Amino acid sequence: MKVLYLTHSESIQGAGIALLNIVRGMVSHGIECVVIVPFHGEMEKNLVNIGVKCYISRCYNAIYPQLKGWMDYVLWPYRLGRTILTNAIAKRRLLRIVDIEHPDIIHTNTGVVRFGASVALKKSIPHVWHIREFQTRDFFGVPLGGEKKVQQLYHSQSNHCVAITKSVFEHFSLSEPKDHVVYDGVFSKDVLIPQKYENKRYLLFVGSLQRGKGIYDALLAFDSVAKQIPRHELWIAGNDYIDINKEILNLKNASQVKYLGFRSDVYELMANATAVLVPSYYEGFGFITAEAMLNKTIVIGRDVAGTKEQFDNGLNSTGKEIGIRFHNMEELSRAILNVCIKPYTAFQEMTDNAYKVVMENYTIEKNTEKILAIYEQLLNK
Repeated sequence: MKVLYLTHSESIQGAGIALLNIVRGMVSHGIECVVIVPFHGEMEKNLVNIGVKCYISRCYNAIYPQLKGWMDYVLWPYRLGRTILTNAIAKRRLLRIVDIEHPDIIHTNTGVVRFGASVALKKSIPHVWHIREFQTRDFFGVPLGGEKKVQQLYHSQSNHCVAITKSVFEHFSLSEPKDHVVYDGVFSKDVLIPQKYENKRYLLFVGSLQRGKGIYDALLAFDSVAKQIPRHELWIAGNDYIDINKEILNLKNASQVKYLGFRSDVYELMANATAVLVPSYYEGFGFITAEAMLNKTIVIGRDVAGTKEQFDNGLNSTGKEIGIRFHNMEELSRAILNVCIKPYTAFQEMTDNAYKVVMENYTIEKNTEKILAIYEQLLNK
Protein backbone atom coordinates (compact mmCIF):
# COMPACT_ATOMS: atom_id res chain seq x y z
CA MET A 1 0.00 0.00 0.00
CA LYS A 2 1.19 3.50 -0.86
CA VAL A 3 -0.31 6.61 0.76
CA LEU A 4 0.21 10.16 -0.47
CA TYR A 5 -0.15 12.79 2.29
CA LEU A 6 -0.79 16.51 1.86
CA THR A 7 0.01 18.98 4.63
CA HIS A 8 -0.61 22.72 4.89
CA SER A 9 2.50 23.68 6.87
CA GLU A 10 6.23 23.07 6.91
CA SER A 11 6.44 23.57 10.68
CA ILE A 12 6.30 21.04 13.52
CA GLN A 13 3.32 22.14 15.58
CA GLY A 14 -0.09 20.60 16.22
CA ALA A 15 -1.20 19.16 12.89
CA GLY A 16 2.41 18.75 11.79
CA ILE A 17 3.30 16.66 14.84
CA ALA A 18 0.17 14.57 14.29
CA LEU A 19 1.14 13.92 10.66
CA LEU A 20 4.68 12.93 11.60
CA ASN A 21 3.29 10.46 14.12
CA ILE A 22 0.91 9.00 11.53
CA VAL A 23 3.68 8.60 8.97
CA ARG A 24 6.06 7.05 11.49
CA GLY A 25 3.34 4.62 12.48
CA MET A 26 2.59 3.71 8.88
CA VAL A 27 6.26 3.19 8.05
CA SER A 28 6.53 0.80 11.01
CA HIS A 29 3.71 -1.23 9.42
CA GLY A 30 5.48 -1.38 6.07
CA ILE A 31 3.29 1.22 4.36
CA GLU A 32 5.04 3.30 1.67
CA CYS A 33 4.49 7.00 2.42
CA VAL A 34 4.97 10.05 0.21
CA VAL A 35 4.35 13.56 1.59
CA ILE A 36 3.74 16.87 -0.16
CA VAL A 37 4.91 19.86 1.92
CA PRO A 38 4.22 23.51 0.93
CA PHE A 39 7.69 24.82 1.79
CA HIS A 40 11.13 23.57 2.84
CA GLY A 41 11.48 23.39 6.61
CA GLU A 42 11.43 21.22 9.72
CA MET A 43 8.66 18.97 8.44
CA GLU A 44 10.65 18.01 5.37
CA LYS A 45 13.82 17.42 7.43
CA ASN A 46 12.03 15.11 9.86
CA LEU A 47 10.39 13.12 7.08
CA VAL A 48 13.61 12.71 5.12
CA ASN A 49 15.35 11.51 8.31
CA ILE A 50 12.94 8.55 8.49
CA GLY A 51 13.34 7.75 4.81
CA VAL A 52 10.09 9.28 3.53
CA LYS A 53 10.00 10.81 0.05
CA CYS A 54 8.90 14.47 -0.04
CA TYR A 55 7.73 16.87 -2.71
CA ILE A 56 7.61 20.64 -2.23
CA SER A 57 4.49 22.30 -3.64
CA ARG A 58 3.41 25.72 -2.39
CA CYS A 59 -0.19 26.17 -1.31
CA TYR A 60 -2.28 28.39 0.96
CA ASN A 61 -5.12 27.70 3.37
CA ALA A 62 -8.52 27.88 1.66
CA ILE A 63 -9.74 30.79 3.81
CA TYR A 64 -10.43 34.41 2.94
CA PRO A 65 -7.63 36.86 3.88
CA GLN A 66 -8.23 38.35 7.30
CA LEU A 67 -8.96 42.05 7.75
CA LYS A 68 -7.26 43.58 10.80
CA GLY A 69 -5.91 46.92 9.59
CA TRP A 70 -6.25 49.31 6.66
CA MET A 71 -3.37 47.67 4.80
CA ASP A 72 -5.23 44.34 4.92
CA TYR A 73 -8.13 45.98 3.06
CA VAL A 74 -5.75 47.34 0.41
CA LEU A 75 -4.04 43.97 -0.10
CA TRP A 76 -7.19 41.83 0.20
CA PRO A 77 -7.81 41.37 -3.58
CA TYR A 78 -4.15 40.50 -4.19
CA ARG A 79 -4.01 38.00 -1.31
CA LEU A 80 -7.25 36.31 -2.36
CA GLY A 81 -6.07 36.07 -5.96
CA ARG A 82 -2.71 34.69 -4.82
CA THR A 83 -4.44 31.99 -2.76
CA ILE A 84 -6.72 30.91 -5.61
CA LEU A 85 -3.96 30.92 -8.25
CA THR A 86 -1.36 29.21 -6.07
CA ASN A 87 -3.76 26.45 -5.09
CA ALA A 88 -4.78 25.93 -8.72
CA ILE A 89 -1.11 25.44 -9.58
CA ALA A 90 -0.73 23.10 -6.59
CA LYS A 91 -3.65 21.04 -7.90
CA ARG A 92 -2.01 20.67 -11.32
CA ARG A 93 1.26 19.69 -9.68
CA LEU A 94 -0.52 17.12 -7.53
CA LEU A 95 -2.04 15.56 -10.66
CA ARG A 96 1.48 15.11 -12.06
CA ILE A 97 2.77 13.67 -8.76
CA VAL A 98 -0.12 11.18 -8.67
CA ASP A 99 0.79 10.06 -12.20
CA ILE A 100 4.38 9.48 -11.03
CA GLU A 101 3.69 7.85 -7.64
CA HIS A 102 0.40 5.96 -8.30
CA PRO A 103 -0.78 6.12 -4.65
CA ASP A 104 -3.54 3.82 -3.41
CA ILE A 105 -4.90 6.53 -1.09
CA ILE A 106 -4.61 10.31 -0.87
CA HIS A 107 -4.74 11.61 2.71
CA THR A 108 -5.13 15.35 3.31
CA ASN A 109 -3.92 16.27 6.80
CA THR A 110 -6.09 19.35 7.34
CA GLY A 111 -9.51 20.67 6.43
CA VAL A 112 -8.17 23.93 4.97
CA VAL A 113 -6.43 22.19 2.04
CA ARG A 114 -8.98 21.22 -0.61
CA PHE A 115 -7.28 20.31 -3.88
CA GLY A 116 -6.40 16.80 -2.67
CA ALA A 117 -10.10 15.97 -2.61
CA SER A 118 -10.71 17.10 -6.20
CA VAL A 119 -7.62 15.31 -7.52
CA ALA A 120 -8.59 12.09 -5.73
CA LEU A 121 -12.08 12.30 -7.26
CA LYS A 122 -10.67 12.94 -10.73
CA LYS A 123 -8.25 10.01 -10.44
CA SER A 124 -10.78 7.68 -8.71
CA ILE A 125 -8.52 7.29 -5.68
CA PRO A 126 -9.97 7.00 -2.15
CA HIS A 127 -9.56 10.27 -0.25
CA VAL A 128 -9.13 10.48 3.52
CA TRP A 129 -9.63 13.98 4.86
CA HIS A 130 -8.34 14.74 8.36
CA ILE A 131 -10.52 17.43 9.95
CA ARG A 132 -8.54 19.11 12.72
CA GLU A 133 -10.15 22.51 13.07
CA PHE A 134 -13.47 24.32 13.41
CA GLN A 135 -12.22 26.93 10.91
CA THR A 136 -14.53 29.89 11.65
CA ARG A 137 -14.30 29.31 15.41
CA ASP A 138 -10.64 28.55 15.94
CA PHE A 139 -9.09 30.27 12.92
CA PHE A 140 -11.13 33.45 13.33
CA GLY A 141 -11.39 33.46 9.54
CA VAL A 142 -13.92 32.50 6.92
CA PRO A 143 -13.40 29.48 4.63
CA LEU A 144 -13.61 30.14 0.89
CA GLY A 145 -17.25 29.79 -0.09
CA GLY A 146 -18.33 29.89 3.55
CA GLU A 147 -19.17 27.05 5.93
CA LYS A 148 -21.90 25.78 3.60
CA LYS A 149 -19.24 25.02 0.98
CA VAL A 150 -17.10 23.24 3.59
CA GLN A 151 -20.08 21.10 4.64
CA GLN A 152 -20.76 20.15 1.00
CA LEU A 153 -17.17 19.04 0.50
CA TYR A 154 -17.00 17.02 3.70
CA HIS A 155 -20.36 15.36 3.07
CA SER A 156 -19.44 14.25 -0.45
CA GLN A 157 -19.46 10.46 -0.71
CA SER A 158 -15.97 10.58 -2.26
CA ASN A 159 -14.45 12.09 0.90
CA HIS A 160 -13.94 10.01 4.04
CA CYS A 161 -13.42 12.39 6.94
CA VAL A 162 -11.43 11.64 10.09
CA ALA A 163 -12.36 14.09 12.85
CA ILE A 164 -9.88 14.42 15.70
CA THR A 165 -12.64 14.78 18.32
CA LYS A 166 -16.35 14.13 18.68
CA SER A 167 -16.94 17.88 18.91
CA VAL A 168 -15.32 18.45 15.49
CA PHE A 169 -17.32 15.49 14.10
CA GLU A 170 -20.58 16.97 15.37
CA HIS A 171 -19.73 20.55 14.36
CA PHE A 172 -19.63 19.54 10.69
CA SER A 173 -22.51 17.05 11.00
CA LEU A 174 -20.33 14.18 9.80
CA SER A 175 -21.85 10.71 9.66
CA GLU A 176 -20.83 7.12 10.21
CA PRO A 177 -19.86 4.79 8.62
CA LYS A 178 -18.42 7.10 5.95
CA ASP A 179 -16.67 9.30 8.52
CA HIS A 180 -14.81 8.52 11.73
CA VAL A 181 -13.57 9.97 15.02
CA VAL A 182 -9.92 9.11 15.71
CA TYR A 183 -8.01 10.83 18.49
CA ASP A 184 -4.52 12.02 17.56
CA GLY A 185 -1.53 9.93 18.50
CA VAL A 186 0.44 12.24 20.76
CA PHE A 187 3.19 9.94 22.08
CA SER A 188 4.42 6.36 21.97
CA LYS A 189 3.23 3.94 24.63
CA ASP A 190 6.93 3.52 25.53
CA VAL A 191 7.61 7.24 25.98
CA LEU A 192 9.99 8.24 28.77
CA ILE A 193 8.71 10.96 31.12
CA PRO A 194 11.18 13.61 32.42
CA GLN A 195 11.81 13.70 36.16
CA LYS A 196 9.76 16.26 38.10
CA TYR A 197 11.45 18.72 40.46
CA GLU A 198 9.05 20.22 42.97
CA ASN A 199 11.19 23.31 43.64
CA LYS A 200 10.32 24.88 40.27
CA ARG A 201 7.74 27.67 40.59
CA TYR A 202 6.29 28.67 37.23
CA LEU A 203 3.14 28.30 35.20
CA LEU A 204 3.61 27.42 31.55
CA PHE A 205 1.92 28.47 28.33
CA VAL A 206 3.02 26.50 25.25
CA GLY A 207 1.86 27.01 21.66
CA SER A 208 1.53 29.54 18.88
CA LEU A 209 1.30 33.01 20.38
CA GLN A 210 -1.89 34.27 18.77
CA ARG A 211 -5.31 35.43 19.90
CA GLY A 212 -7.10 32.16 19.17
CA LYS A 213 -4.80 30.29 21.53
CA GLY A 214 -5.83 32.58 24.40
CA ILE A 215 -2.40 34.05 25.07
CA TYR A 216 -3.86 37.45 26.02
CA ASP A 217 -6.13 35.80 28.58
CA ALA A 218 -3.17 33.90 30.05
CA LEU A 219 -1.18 37.14 30.42
CA LEU A 220 -3.99 39.16 31.98
CA ALA A 221 -5.20 36.40 34.32
CA PHE A 222 -1.69 35.81 35.67
CA ASP A 223 -1.01 39.54 35.96
CA SER A 224 -4.18 40.00 38.03
CA VAL A 225 -2.93 37.63 40.76
CA ALA A 226 0.85 37.91 40.38
CA LYS A 227 1.31 40.09 43.48
CA GLN A 228 -0.32 37.39 45.62
CA ILE A 229 2.14 34.75 44.36
CA PRO A 230 5.43 36.71 44.13
CA ARG A 231 7.58 33.55 44.02
CA HIS A 232 5.82 32.25 40.90
CA GLU A 233 6.38 33.23 37.27
CA LEU A 234 4.57 32.71 33.97
CA TRP A 235 6.80 31.15 31.32
CA ILE A 236 5.75 31.32 27.66
CA ALA A 237 7.13 29.07 24.91
CA GLY A 238 6.22 29.07 21.23
CA ASN A 239 6.41 30.96 17.96
CA ASP A 240 5.57 34.64 18.39
CA TYR A 241 2.91 36.21 16.15
CA ILE A 242 1.85 39.11 18.43
CA ASP A 243 5.13 40.78 19.55
CA ILE A 244 4.92 39.06 22.94
CA ASN A 245 7.74 41.04 24.57
CA LYS A 246 5.81 44.26 23.96
CA GLU A 247 2.70 42.70 25.51
CA ILE A 248 4.71 41.60 28.55
CA LEU A 249 6.09 45.11 29.09
CA ASN A 250 2.52 46.42 29.31
CA LEU A 251 1.78 44.21 32.33
CA LYS A 252 1.84 45.54 35.89
CA ASN A 253 3.98 42.59 37.00
CA ALA A 254 6.11 42.18 33.88
CA SER A 255 9.12 41.00 35.89
CA GLN A 256 7.26 37.76 36.70
CA VAL A 257 6.66 36.87 33.03
CA LYS A 258 9.31 35.33 30.74
CA TYR A 259 9.21 34.59 27.02
CA LEU A 260 11.39 31.57 26.23
CA GLY A 261 10.99 31.52 22.45
CA PHE A 262 10.45 28.27 20.57
CA ARG A 263 11.68 25.35 22.67
CA SER A 264 12.52 21.74 21.89
CA ASP A 265 12.50 20.68 25.56
CA VAL A 266 8.75 21.17 26.07
CA TYR A 267 8.25 17.88 27.96
CA GLU A 268 10.87 18.86 30.52
CA LEU A 269 9.33 22.32 30.88
CA MET A 270 5.92 20.73 31.40
CA ALA A 271 7.14 18.15 33.89
CA ASN A 272 8.60 20.84 36.12
CA ALA A 273 5.79 23.40 35.84
CA THR A 274 3.30 24.12 38.61
CA ALA A 275 0.55 23.96 35.96
CA VAL A 276 0.09 24.28 32.20
CA LEU A 277 -2.40 26.87 30.95
CA VAL A 278 -4.58 25.94 27.95
CA PRO A 279 -6.86 28.97 27.36
CA SER A 280 -7.52 28.30 23.63
CA TYR A 281 -10.95 29.54 22.56
CA TYR A 282 -11.81 26.54 20.39
CA GLU A 283 -9.09 23.89 20.35
CA GLY A 284 -9.75 21.13 17.82
CA PHE A 285 -8.00 18.48 19.91
CA GLY A 286 -5.36 19.98 22.16
CA PHE A 287 -1.90 18.41 21.94
CA ILE A 288 -0.72 20.59 24.78
CA THR A 289 -3.42 19.27 27.12
CA ALA A 290 -2.55 15.63 26.40
CA GLU A 291 1.19 16.26 26.64
CA ALA A 292 0.90 18.09 29.95
CA MET A 293 -1.17 15.25 31.39
CA LEU A 294 1.40 12.77 30.10
CA ASN A 295 4.01 14.67 32.10
CA LYS A 296 1.80 14.49 35.22
CA THR A 297 1.31 18.24 35.35
CA ILE A 298 -1.91 20.04 36.32
CA VAL A 299 -3.83 21.40 33.32
CA ILE A 300 -5.92 24.55 33.65
CA GLY A 301 -8.03 24.53 30.49
CA ARG A 302 -10.95 26.37 28.95
CA ASP A 303 -14.04 24.15 29.21
CA VAL A 304 -14.84 24.10 25.50
CA ALA A 305 -14.27 22.01 22.34
CA GLY A 306 -11.32 19.58 22.33
CA THR A 307 -10.06 20.61 25.77
CA LYS A 308 -13.48 19.96 27.28
CA GLU A 309 -13.71 16.62 25.49
CA GLN A 310 -10.42 15.46 26.97
CA PHE A 311 -11.59 16.52 30.44
CA ASP A 312 -14.92 14.77 29.86
CA ASN A 313 -13.19 11.57 28.74
CA GLY A 314 -11.28 11.57 32.01
CA LEU A 315 -14.35 12.29 34.12
CA ASN A 316 -16.32 9.50 32.42
CA SER A 317 -13.41 7.08 32.74
CA THR A 318 -12.33 7.74 36.33
CA GLY A 319 -15.36 9.43 37.88
CA LYS A 320 -13.20 12.41 38.83
CA GLU A 321 -11.87 15.55 37.16
CA ILE A 322 -8.48 15.16 35.46
CA GLY A 323 -7.96 18.89 34.96
CA ILE A 324 -9.14 22.27 36.21
CA ARG A 325 -11.84 23.77 34.00
CA PHE A 326 -12.53 27.48 33.61
CA HIS A 327 -15.15 29.46 31.69
CA ASN A 328 -14.10 33.08 32.13
CA MET A 329 -11.21 35.28 33.21
CA GLU A 330 -12.24 35.33 36.85
CA GLU A 331 -12.21 31.52 37.03
CA LEU A 332 -8.86 31.37 35.24
CA SER A 333 -7.29 33.82 37.70
CA ARG A 334 -8.75 31.91 40.64
CA ALA A 335 -7.45 28.59 39.30
CA ILE A 336 -3.94 30.03 38.85
CA LEU A 337 -3.94 31.34 42.41
CA ASN A 338 -5.28 28.04 43.75
CA VAL A 339 -2.59 25.80 42.21
CA CYS A 340 0.18 28.17 43.30
CA ILE A 341 -0.96 28.41 46.92
CA LYS A 342 -1.77 24.76 47.53
CA PRO A 343 0.93 22.05 47.80
CA TYR A 344 1.45 19.94 44.70
CA THR A 345 0.37 16.84 46.61
CA ALA A 346 -3.16 18.27 46.78
CA PHE A 347 -3.44 17.54 43.04
CA GLN A 348 -1.61 14.21 42.99
CA GLU A 349 -4.72 12.11 42.38
CA MET A 350 -5.81 14.42 39.56
CA THR A 351 -2.49 14.21 37.71
CA ASP A 352 -2.22 10.44 38.23
CA ASN A 353 -5.70 9.91 36.79
CA ALA A 354 -4.95 12.24 33.89
CA TYR A 355 -1.81 10.27 33.05
CA LYS A 356 -3.77 7.00 32.97
CA VAL A 357 -6.45 8.47 30.72
CA VAL A 358 -4.08 9.86 28.10
CA MET A 359 -2.04 6.65 28.02
CA GLU A 360 -5.24 4.73 27.30
CA ASN A 361 -6.52 7.06 24.58
CA TYR A 362 -3.82 9.05 22.80
CA THR A 363 -0.90 6.76 21.89
CA ILE A 364 0.61 6.74 18.41
CA GLU A 365 0.12 2.98 18.25
CA LYS A 366 -3.64 3.20 18.80
CA ASN A 367 -3.96 6.08 16.33
CA THR A 368 -2.00 4.17 13.68
CA GLU A 369 -4.09 1.03 14.06
CA LYS A 370 -7.36 2.93 13.65
CA ILE A 371 -6.24 4.90 10.59
CA LEU A 372 -4.74 1.81 8.99
CA ALA A 373 -8.07 0.03 9.50
CA ILE A 374 -9.78 2.90 7.63
CA TYR A 375 -7.32 2.56 4.74
CA GLU A 376 -7.88 -1.18 4.49
CA GLN A 377 -11.65 -0.75 4.63
CA LEU A 378 -11.54 1.72 1.73
CA LEU A 379 -9.28 -0.46 -0.42
CA ASN A 380 -11.38 -3.57 0.19
CA LYS A 381 -14.64 -1.95 -0.94
